[in-house]
Amino acid sequence: DNGTWVLKTSGRLADWQDTYGRLEIWEVDDNGVKWLQWRFEFNWWNDTCFFFDEEDPENLIECDVLPLTGKTDEAAYFEFTMPKRYGDARKAPLIAVWYDL
Repeated sequence: DNGTWVLKTSGRLADWQDTYGRLEIWEVDDNGVKWLQWRFEFNWWNDTCFFFDEEDPENLIECDVLPLTGKTDEAAYFEFTMPKRYGDARKAPLIAVWYDL
C-alpha cells in the first residue's frame, strides 16, 4: 500500500446565483502538466451543508466547511480520494476548481 491522496474542498453559492454549480478535480504531474480527473455538476436543494448518516440514512449530519468557505449556509463539501502510485513523491497533486453556473 503506497497510501492515498485525499483532497478536501468546500464552497458556497455566489450571492447572485440560485442553485447550480460545478466542481472539477484536476491532477498535476511532476512536470506541471494538468489533466481532468473528475467533473461533477450539481444543484443545491437544501440551504445547509449536510451528510447522510451511513448507519441511519434518515439522520442528517451537518458538515464542517473549510475556513475560506465561511458558514455552512448554501455550502457544499466534497472529499476526493485517489490511490498513490509507487514512487509518487508529489506534495499536492490535486486541484479543486469551483464554478458558479
